[in-house]
Formats: sequence, structure tokens, C-alpha cells
Amino acid sequence: MGTKARQLTGEHREAFARIVDDTRKGFSEVIDLILIHNERRVSRNQPRTTLNPLIIMLSVAVWERFVADISALARSDDPMLVRPGDADSGGFNKISKNSQGGRSTAVGTLKAASGGTLPDSWRILVATDCPGVFLRFGYTAEGLDPLLTELVDWLIDVRHGVAHRALPQLLKWVEHSDAAGGQTINTTIARSGFALFLQLADQSIRSLAEAAEFDNPDQLWLPEDWLTGTLLPRRGVNDPTQLHLWKGRSLARR
Repeated sequence: MGTKARQLTGEHREAFARIVDDTRKGFSEVIDLILIHNERRVSRNQPRTTLNPLIIMLSVAVWERFVADISALARSDDPMLVRPGDADSGGFNKISKNSQGGRSTAVGTLKAASGGTLPDSWRILVATDCPGVFLRFGYTAEGLDPLLTELVDWLIDVRHGVAHRALPQLLKWVEHSDAAGGQTINTTIARSGFALFLQLADQSIRSLAEAAEFDNPDQLWLPEDWLTGTLLPRRGVNDPTQLHLWKGRSLARR
């Protein structure tokens, strides 16, 4: 394996498709948790509230795995040998500058692999001031917008806190829930976080595929109904009231 990430080209398409398929499967697992959550109205401390921190944890995990696998692909001397899940995901997560003030590993990887189009091409709609499952996307973060950077990095810290049962160590809370003290992962934070990482992955996939000039790039896109916030019937769920990932604006790219 090489050491320096380089731009993806046509020779990487098959391996890239495998990575995208794994990303799709990862988000499908997050969506399954949301669908379970949708089966009944949840308020206060009910069993389904346990799903909220898990939704954040898995959403971040999908993002970390995607970037780690893209890094492995961009550094590989033989793209055909790159398989999703083989690469170490350590360090491929936060998008802020590192402790030495240099570019993050995730940002450096995506920038190289996309021929410099990422992260500048990101146009991420950020949810603000939301009640419950209703998300209001009132802010567009372009590129490495400071608000986006802070929110992504904080959610990654939340993921670590959930995974290691260490949320009390999370001293800074960028978003607060409507619970007493505000330091819990509620429905709003869970779904807005999912929508955030879904957009990051979707827009990164599109930018990488466009820069590489892959054939039939539309075959690589994440399902558009995911980005609208309302699913097409899937996995035995047909009730329209249970098919919403969030209620509010569509994030689908036209």
C-alpha cells in the first residue's frame, strides 16, 4: 500500500462501489433504529429513548468507516484489494484542525481523493431550533464552516461518550436537549445528527465520483428518499406515519 493519498480515477470505480455499498448498509442500520423509534409516540423516559444515543453512535461510525476506506483506496497500489472494513478507522473522523494546527486526517484524505474539490463543495443544511422529530434546516454550512466543524466534532465526541459510557466526561455540549439540564441525547439531536452525517457522506460520494469521472455515477448515489426525510415503504413498514426519518424540509440534491 502506498503512503500518500492521491485522486481517485476510473480504475478505482469497482472498489469505490464496494465502499459506497457498505456505507449504504451502515445507514440502513441507522434507519432501522429510527423506524423502530417511529412505531409509537415517545415522550419522557420511555424505553425507545435508548435508541437516540445509538442512532448518533452508528451515524458517526458510518462516517468514520467511509473516510477510512476512502483513505485506504486513495493510498492503495492495487485498488482491487481494498475491502470495506479492513482499514483502521482511528483518526479518520474529526474535521477540525489537529492539535498542531494542521489539516485533519479526514479532510486531508477527502481533499486528495477528490482532486481538491472536497471539502469546499460541501453545502450542508444544519438543523437549528427544532422540536422533536420536526427539523428546521435554517442554516447552510459551506465547506469547513466553523459551525459545521464544531457540530461534527462534537457529535463525534458524543459517539465516543456513548460507546465508552463516558458522556459525563463530555463537558462541552454544543446542542442541548429539552430534558432537565439539557445534557441528554434526545430525538431531535439524534435525527439532526443522522441528517448531518447522511449529507456529508452523500455529498462526498458525489464529489469523489464526479472528480474521478466514474461511468454511471448515478448508480453510486445514496437513495434519494433518504434525503427527503420520508422513506419509501421498506422492511415491512407501510404506514405513512412511521416512514419519516424527520419531518420538515427535504435535503435531496436536484
